[in-house]
Amino acid sequence: MTVETFHLQDKAYARWRGDHPEGYVLAVRPNRAPTLHRAGCAAIRGGSSGRALTRTPRVCSSDRDELEAWARAEGRMIVPCAACTP
Repeated sequence: MTVETFHLQDKAYARWRGDHPEGYVLAVRPNRAPTLHRAGCAAIRGGSSGRALTRTPRVCSSDRDELEAWARAEGRMIVPCAACTP
């Protein structure tokens, strides 16, 4: 499985997204289902808030099926982003 996790690693996460524009990202938050996004989704690009993008883990892969397998292995269901509809 080619899945990369970024936690408190904003520069590495931004680099991964730039290198994988057709990839997928799971935004993982406590007590919520992970949200599946396309790598270019505005919801996970960040803005001028100054808050760390990876303050909660981002699980990334070029293959959506790999992220779905990751979620199953973690016992979690994913929810697709309504904005980017991955």
